[in-house]
Amino acid sequence: MSVRTSEIRILLADDDEDDCLLFGEVLEEMEPSPKLTCVPNGKELMELLLKQRNGQTFPDILFLDMNMPLMNGLECLQEIKSNSSLKDIPVIMFSTSAQHEAVCATFESGASLY
Repeated sequence: MSVRTSEIRILLADDDEDDCLLFGEVLEEMEPSPKLTCVPNGKELMELLLKQRNGQTFPDILFLDMNMPLMNGLECLQEIKSNSSLKDIPVIMFSTSAQHEAVCATFESGASLY
């Protein structure tokens, strides 16, 4: 079994500030604590990821809220999975909704988990 020597990088896209704070608090309890970056909407998420494509390190995992302003989680997921530089980033979708159609759409678009 190999031991990971670098810090795990998590990117969270969620427009609810309280959810971001809670997510960060949970991660702080982990040893070692992953590095968390939060963005408040899908547009800022895509801008950040496209900037990182030019030499910076991508997140190890991405958590996407389905319901965000400017660009929703499903739109972001579809753009990420259609981009050859971004498509291998594991994406976990989350929402307060569990509508069967929405869940199916995320998996069809390439989500790792919902």
